[in-house]
Amino acid sequence: VRMSESDDELLSQFREMDEVSGINLIIEEVPEVLSRMKHIESLSLTFTDAVVLPEWLDDITIDYFTIKGRMTDAEKAEIQRRFPKAVIK
Repeated sequence: VRMSESDDELLSQFREMDEVSGINLIIEEVPEVLSRMKHIESLSLTFTDAVVLPEWLDDITIDYFTIKGRMTDAEKAEIQRRFPKAVIK
């Protein structure tokens, strides 16, 4: 993802990715532009550091959700509570 792209362009790319093969991101933080999506079929987030999931992510319906990154057992439990179907690695 290029830094010069507008939020609308990013949103369009994310929607296209979701339709084709799912959204697979290697990130430091969840891109806020995803908050504009109401439904995501497949989302895979690989954090380069500690896993931090913003509150607004709870408002999105995510059919298949994978989360990878550094987190404590307590953080894993909290994420599992918020996203019961998520696969946490």
